[in-house]
Amino acid sequence: MIGGRYDVRLNGISLNDFGEDVIITDIVEDEPSEVETVQSMPYANRSYYAGRVRDGLSVTVTFAIRAYGIIQRTDIYSRIAQWASKPGFLEINDRTGQRLYIDAAKLPSVGSVRNWTDTVSIQFMAYSKPFWEGCFTAMASQATATTAASMALFAPGNAESCVLDAKITATTAITSLTISCGSDKFILSASIQPGQVLEISHTDDGYLRITANGQSVLANRTADSTDEIRLVPGASNAVSITANGQFTATISTRGAWQFGYQG
Repeated sequence: MIGGRYDVRLNGISLNDFGEDVIITDIVEDEPSEVETVQSMPYANRSYYAGRVRDGLSVTVTFAIRAYGIIQRTDIYSRIAQWASKPGFLEINDRTGQRLYIDAAKLPSVGSVRNWTDTVSIQFMAYSKPFWEGCFTAMASQATATTAASMALFAPGNAESCVLDAKITATTAITSLTISCGSDKFILSASIQPGQVLEISHTDDGYLRITANGQSVLANRTADSTDEIRLVPGASNAVSITANGQFTATISTRGAWQFGYQG
């Protein structure tokens, strides 16, 4: 739980946990790093705008260590630096219910804490997933066994897209399955026996995983499958699942935010 005027947590540990001598003075979400693509048009003296891709997002946390003794300040900062240098999920006050996966951090030298009145800043950087995502998942379920299901899943957020996760439990043997949303689809060949689960999920840093009974079947997608199944945040998304056997299913997403907080 995020609390207090300023609080920042990385992997569930608050910067305030390092003692009452640590005082957070500011938390700033920096301007995102974005790349714009412009391509020339053949045989024409002009170009066209192909789009903008966000390739980085950072949060700068500024704090002071008010311990008077230099040895004590150095010890506190060393522990904070060790905490900040580990990849993981960052949570801050004004992003209630959201989290940002941090790949790395820029840390000042220990000499920065020699004067007990000075402030220190740590910049947390997100590259793998430069968008805020929900701390909790939005879900929809198909509880009755079927060979074809149409499901509606509301994806929270305001980013351009977010990704779909799913757990599909076979009730009869399945060897082929298709799951789609809009123009995105996975067409899979995999042996799933009754009671076994085909799971579509993502690692913390955003890599796609597809397993059947715990074994990877990521390579079992057909050539015309897409790289991801994307959902539109802030909208209800129609997801279809068909198989050559019966199944029950749960689909989910964490949503994604690229602009300011929106619940």
